[in-house]
Amino acid sequence: MNEPKSLQDWLGTEVEAFSVALRRPLEVHVTAMTVAPVMTPEVEAHVRNRVGPKSIDKYLSIEQSIALVALEAADLGHRISQYRYIERYRDHFQPADAAMRIAFHTHIHVMRGNEIYVIMERCKAWLVFAHDLAAALGLKPTKTHKELITRFGKSFERHLRERHKIVHAHERPSIISRFGSFTAADLDDSEVAGEALNMIETLFGVLMKAAGETDRPTAPTADVIKKLNDMRLAEVDRECVEMWTILLECADKLIDRTRMLPHEAVPASHD
Repeated sequence: MNEPKSLQDWLGTEVEAFSVALRRPLEVHVTAMTVAPVMTPEVEAHVRNRVGPKSIDKYLSIEQSIALVALEAADLGHRISQYRYIERYRDHFQPADAAMRIAFHTHIHVMRGNEIYVIMERCKAWLVFAHDLAAALGLKPTKTHKELITRFGKSFERHLRERHKIVHAHERPSIISRFGSFTAADLDDSEVAGEALNMIETLFGVLMKAAGETDRPTAPTADVIKKLNDMRLAEVDRECVEMWTILLECADKLIDRTRMLPHEAVPASHD
């Protein structure tokens, strides 16, 4: 019996298959066109934004633009797959002291929201690039980048809103952000420490409820801590799959494959 694939292996296979399934049909389509396609100003602009001056001449062709859009799709997939490690870093990092521990957890909290935003914006830019390339190939593509932004906004509203609160000082920060703003020295002050304890109590109640604990102990047991940690990792994995699914479905809607010219020629029968 085969062992089930890990999320990392599954995503790796998915990303590779997506990149190949994107590139090969487009290359066959170009080969089958009776009139060779030309670089449009839109496609050239996309290429110039992605390639350094020393290599730009190599990529100023439709064929290399296809290779570039497929390569970027793979890069996006790998970045999405790496997102799941953000919440695992803390399991492999031993801070030198309390001040570094607080800073590390604060940065991890901020990094998660930032990474979702970066992935969203890069996926949006890639869909625009893929759309303009498909248009240059006469495939009359559908614009799907706005759908991606809408779906990311709904699926990751909490993270994106939290990122906005952290960046913009006029927004009231969340409990986690406020707690993360305390330094080790701050907690030596009895008044500040009391405020931090109130936050911990509120957060503790939420976490215990999420863990299904009805009779709340004064401190979480090892079983409860493990359960909460498993829930945290399962959630970040779910978010990882959700991001990949959104990108894949928006990319699938972008090109009407019935407009693509025939794929490989069918071999003659030897019957």
